[in-house]
Amino acid sequence: MRPVVYIDVLFFLNFIINSVLFLLTGMIVSEKVKIIRLMGVSALASVYTVLVFVPSVSFLTGGLGKILFSGVFIRLLFEKMRFGKLVKDTLIFLTLSFGLAGTVFALFFLTGLGTKLGAVMSGGEFYFNIDITYLLSGAILFYLLVAVFSENCKTVLPREELIKEIVIENNGKKIKVKALIDTGCHLKEPVSARPVVIVPLSLGQRLCKCPKELERFYKEEKNINGFTDLGLKIIPFCTVTGQWEIMAGFDAERLEVDGKSYGKNDFVIAVSGYSFSDNFDGIINPEILTGGIKNEVDNKTLAEV
Repeated sequence: MRPVVYIDVLFFLNFIINSVLFLLTGMIVSEKVKIIRLMGVSALASVYTVLVFVPSVSFLTGGLGKILFSGVFIRLLFEKMRFGKLVKDTLIFLTLSFGLAGTVFALFFLTGLGTKLGAVMSGGEFYFNIDITYLLSGAILFYLLVAVFSENCKTVLPREELIKEIVIENNGKKIKVKALIDTGCHLKEPVSARPVVIVPLSLGQRLCKCPKELERFYKEEKNINGFTDLGLKIIPFCTVTGQWEIMAGFDAERLEVDGKSYGKNDFVIAVSGYSFSDNFDGIINPEILTGGIKNEVDNKTLAEV
């Protein structure tokens, strides 16, 4: 007797499981997941799962196809992101998927439960003749276990403590920015060897004395002609993919972190053409925090720094 798979039930179950996996991915990478996007992307992923039963498109559901489509779904879920972050988030999503699948395999091989429940395999996917409440309960349990594990990791390494509200002053403007103190960031301006504070283009334009030229730099394939005349700096950096790129940078008058002030000799503002996470709008090289001057210094001294 051939097993019968109901497409509507398959779609619904995968919609729930995909939603759980996407929520967990967002939780681990500290990205806010919008409900509308979550539902839309989960529905698309469920439609993709149904394609397993369409022989003419079997090439889309192979190993490479699953990896590529996972990347597409993550890109749609979290909006704009750099390529390196897309790769990292996709790998986390796949790891969670493997974790859920590993739980099923463990039950199948170690307990013989799969045979008793009439497990079948199609297109490399396992399907079980099991009550829907058990599958939903399993998905919820998996979500709770990973959520608890994630929270415990945060208590050991609380990322929130690394996100500070800083103040940058320059060109007669004072801007508050939520910035991540990134212990993995060692980027410096190559001439002066000063560590950098990285901000997105939108904030860089507000602080820079030549915002139009700064925007033109990122829109015209990073043309550096006339940079030194404008007081701008070139800051090379290596991406996670191993490619070398450049950012524009400039001096700022003052930086304040946790009540401590830093002068223009302590840091350089580097401008990124990419946006950051919803949780922060800047990145600080932690080497900046080893220097600086106390807030008790009078305003005259700050102006002279």
